[in-house]
Amino acid sequence: MNGFKQHLVKLRRDIIFRILIARRGPVAITAGRCGFFGNLFMTLNGIHMCMKAGAKPVPFWDSRCLYFDAGLGGNVWDYYFEPITLTEGTDSKLSLLWGFKPDSGLPHNVTSEHDVRNIYCEIIRKHVVLKPSIRQTVDLELNRIPGENYVVGVHIRQTDAARGLENRFTANLDTYTRLIDKVISAQSRCTILLATDSQEVFASISKRYGKRLLALECIRSVDGTSVHGHYDAGVKGSPFQKGLDVIKDSYLLSKSDILIRTHSQITAFSLCLNRELSFVNVLGKFDEARLPWLGSGISY
Repeated sequence: MNGFKQHLVKLRRDIIFRILIARRGPVAITAGRCGFFGNLFMTLNGIHMCMKAGAKPVPFWDSRCLYFDAGLGGNVWDYYFEPITLTEGTDSKLSLLWGFKPDSGLPHNVTSEHDVRNIYCEIIRKHVVLKPSIRQTVDLELNRIPGENYVVGVHIRQTDAARGLENRFTANLDTYTRLIDKVISAQSRCTILLATDSQEVFASISKRYGKRLLALECIRSVDGTSVHGHYDAGVKGSPFQKGLDVIKDSYLLSKSDILIRTHSQITAFSLCLNRELSFVNVLGKFDEARLPWLGSGISY
């Protein structure tokens, strides 16, 4: 981001912060048309800003959110998470609240990247609480992990990331498998937790590692179309299920002993769920530069 854009972002944040201080009451934190955890991290920034200003954060992910399903209600946040402000009220009332869409930078007025992960960890612990039905579904998946095995989490993003959108890059499959092989060579018993948006990747990894592989039955792309449909039509399927799939992936990956990743908000969330989780940045300095607050990880 160049200097002028940084100035505009800071100016917008300062204006919003002054409004929040003046209002003090409930404030809607809205969503954009981006991936699930892109929205979630922006919401974490909004919660942090509200708390600092003495306002009451009310996440309100309306029909602009890619995971919106009118049959489940007007607020996507409520599909998956408990309310933060107990006096939120109905969807129609929420739509009348003054609101803002946070940006995706560091939390407001936080200048040290060393503090960012701790801030996010604390907000998630206190305010990002799964609804009981979602928690039960997640726990069913977590219970599939063999307790005695060394667990290698692997996130392989393809589709729009492979096309270079939003300055994303992804490594080829051989790079991942070489890393996986290095890690598991030192382990007598291991489980490989795979999260991927590509059916082709799932098939290749499954063929290579067989019974050692553990992965969700979920919506994946068979032709390079993105699952969520940010820059294209997206894979057909329930928007709610797409959100649930990615939540389950992130919680599963957080239970790894080591996480193999490239730049991803999904794995960033996993690393906030589990502050002690070791990780490998497959693309090295590039991954580190995208989210420097996560650090450099370990080398393999």
